[in-house]
Order: sequence, then C-alpha cells, then structure tokens
Amino acid sequence: MSERGPKDIDTGERMAGLASATADAATHKVRGAHETEEGARHTVGPAQVEAVIGTWPTAPKMAARQMVEQ
Repeated sequence: MSERGPKDIDTGERMAGLASATADAATHKVRGAHETEEGARHTVGPAQVEAVIGTWPTAPKMAARQMVEQ
C-alpha cells in the first residue's frame, strides 16, 4: 500500500479532513473529554507529528500545529 502525501490530496479533501477533526475536537471539549480511549491508544510524540506534517503546504501545516498545541 502506498501512502498519500498532502500533494496527492486535493484542497477540498484536506479541508474536509480539517473540518472533521475540528468538529471532533469541539465535541470532545463540550463533553469535557479531551481524550477518548481510542484516541489515547493512538497518541504520538511531537517528533512524529512534525515528521508527518513537515512537508505539508503552509496553511494546513499551521492549522495542524495549532490543533496539536491546543
């Protein structure tokens, strides 16, 4: 299986993913749950996050960094 990079995904698909992630984060915040058991199983460190988003275009990279910082 080949991995897709950010340049292989069109803007609409990237924005849909960002909107979905933002909605999920807002839902967890409203419920008072910052982590779910499922999410906790998939926690990664800052170096791994940067390795993934480091080659993304500026706008989605900055949005991803802001979400990680929150």
